[in-house]
Amino acid sequence: MAILHFCLSFFFTSWVFAPGYAQPIMTWPLAFADPAYDIIKQTAEGGKVGCRKEIGDLNQHLGYQAIKFVGDRRSYVDLRVVSGSAGTLGDFAFVLTVKACSTIGGTVFNYQQDTGPIVSRRVIRDIVLWCNTTHVIVDVISVTGDSLGQIVSEQDMGGNEWVNLALAYDESNPELKLMKSQSDLGLVRLSGIGTNPRLGLPGTLRIGGRLNGTSSQAFAGQAICCVMYDSKIANGDVMNAVDECYSGIWPSSYPATPVSESTSCEQLKGYFVLESRDMAMGVAMVPLATPTVMSRAMCADKCLRLEQCATFTFSTLDKICKLYDDGNSESRVSILDTNVYTRRDICC
Repeated sequence: MAILHFCLSFFFTSWVFAPGYAQPIMTWPLAFADPAYDIIKQTAEGGKVGCRKEIGDLNQHLGYQAIKFVGDRRSYVDLRVVSGSAGTLGDFAFVLTVKACSTIGGTVFNYQQDTGPIVSRRVIRDIVLWCNTTHVIVDVISVTGDSLGQIVSEQDMGGNEWVNLALAYDESNPELKLMKSQSDLGLVRLSGIGTNPRLGLPGTLRIGGRLNGTSSQAFAGQAICCVMYDSKIANGDVMNAVDECYSGIWPSSYPATPVSESTSCEQLKGYFVLESRDMAMGVAMVPLATPTVMSRAMCADKCLRLEQCATFTFSTLDKICKLYDDGNSESRVSILDTNVYTRRDICC
């Protein structure tokens, strides 16, 4: 099977040209601080690291190596999205530069507003950009879980080069446009009545998969630059956004070289974290195996011997050991004498 490569750069913007070039409110050069474990944190809002990432290809234009995702639901990067005290944004833009490594497709980008009280029903809660073997699809979801619109573009993602895609939102219309560099791929007018939808804040931008998603929805590919704007950007400014991630102009607080002498995955192998006491996985989480063992150490050993195992629970009462490939906290229930443990090396 030929390896499929593509680069996504997506904007949520107005396509009304504004004089000059807008400055981003957030810039995330996606490079490793520790090749085995972590990504560099730009600010206190830098985001959590996700899991199972590798060093990707060198991008000649940007001058550093990308982060590579392996197509697993634990292979992702989460970035926090905030804009001062604002609760919503109208015209806005995100730019993400990636390269795919699989013909299967998956979710490249998922923005999701934080859970909280519904202040207005005309709020964009989720934006999902995903692809399959023949199409690029964008879904926009309201705060009530209803679809506000979808773009389906028949797009050939073949080739071995970085390609720029843009996704732009104009609140005044309100329209969402999908572009490849400066070529239009699709347009949708967001549905509903009343005031035009605005992006709900604050939230989390997940690169590499969906929040609470499955491995079948994960992305096998690379990401190297993400930029966010709170203003209008013209169609022709795609590369201006990507240039924000030049290693030579990163913010001074963002280190340009890997951190040395950091903990490696091999050193973490065999260690577990006690995540929850008197808790167990809900019935929706199907275990990989359910052996009966004499101790939590024996249960941990069973998990280490199974490559897919990321989390286990052990009941001190009936000695039941349950092995899982995920540790979704939303699927946990309260049960006495049962604890939840997660592998320390699972995020490598």
